Amino acid sequence: MFSARSSLRVRRVPGFTLIELLVVIAIIAILAAILFPVFAKAREKARQNSCINNQRQIALALSMYVQDHEETFPPNTGNAAWSALLASYNEPSIYDCPSHTGKGKHTMPEYGLNAFLFGKALGDVSEPSATLLVADMAKSAMTGTYALHNPSRDIAPRHGDSLVLACVDGHVISEEMKNRGTENPAEILLARGYTFFAAGTVLQDYGTAEYATTNGAASTGAFHATTLTLPAGAWRADASAPTPDLCVEGQVRLSAYWNAIKGFLNIWAPATLDPTPANMSGWGIGSFQYNGTEAAQRYGAGAKGAYLTAQAMPYKATESEGKIVAGFLSSTQPAIWWGFKVYFVTSAADSATTPTCYARFTRDEAGAAPGKPVAGMVRAFDPEAMRNGNRLAFYTWDNGLGWSYFRNLKVSAL
Repeated sequence: MFSARSSLRVRRVPGFTLIELLVVIAIIAILAAILFPVFAKAREKARQNSCINNQRQIALALSMYVQDHEETFPPNTGNAAWSALLASYNEPSIYDCPSHTGKGKHTMPEYGLNAFLFGKALGDVSEPSATLLVADMAKSAMTGTYALHNPSRDIAPRHGDSLVLACVDGHVISEEMKNRGTENPAEILLARGYTFFAAGTVLQDYGTAEYATTNGAASTGAFHATTLTLPAGAWRADASAPTPDLCVEGQVRLSAYWNAIKGFLNIWAPATLDPTPANMSGWGIGSFQYNGTEAAQRYGAGAKGAYLTAQAMPYKATESEGKIVAGFLSSTQPAIWWGFKVYFVTSAADSATTPTCYARFTRDEAGAAPGKPVAGMVRAFDPEAMRNGNRLAFYTWDNGLGWSYFRNLKVSAL
């Protein structure tokens, strides 16, 4: 006989409890959080490899174009894409970057050609393995010629934090661009030894002679200067004179026994020098050496800091003026020459590009050149500075006992 209670008994079906389900969901979420970034990186790496292959084919097509056109790079194409000139050399699909939204093709490429090479002869490229040819291009530059007229603005790292680029010699590389002390891609590339320019025409080679400004005795606030004359075409006599694109290069070395010393080269200095630094005009390139509080903060007590910079005059050793820390010197070290190559680009292929100074510095051990790249800098440039004078002035300002030397100076028209 069954009771009423036994007839109402419910059989339990085995299953998961709520807590068990929550634990499983949590484990799945943790695994997803770990694996999804890995999958995303792997996918981006595959896209990056595709991009590297695209640029390798583009570099090969440009090489064939140059060979077919008397060893000359493509001309400025105005309102047409530079890659349209390569239609017979490759497929439209290679101009599409898989990491960029949209569909690139011959008439709308997603890679930019270095605009400073427009119409240049291949033989004028003195550093083919370091001269930028093609690179990932920012969306804002995808108009007109679709070229890199302003590397600071037009280059866009888009493979994670990496930039894919090709150089004139045909090699393609992915450059890591994150956490390099600047967000400016042009400065990062300059600091790694890259350049955007062909060699140009030498206007004046001042030879290997060393031009020194020296103070042979201890002093306070002493100021010394010597000058050379700039060649024709490297400065503007008046407002109607053409504005040239120039490269000024050379080496600088400082030597100080104690206290502070600043040594710099003033371009477009007036014929009559004003020994007051605050009244200087033109553009300066140089190095500073200190053993005071500022250097101690950077290198430790007693260190002498060496700083390289290129900036508008009057010369100010402040961070806001773009000073670059490049290493350090002391009176007990062997003499170190710091190489500089500074490009003053005043003409632009597009109206949105302002006149710009591009500076690349190297540490030339024992005077050898070129040396190890140490710094790069990009700054806006006022062409009116070219009207201040027709002199190269070598300055030393010291608050102690010191010398500054310049050598291997050369001025070229781009």
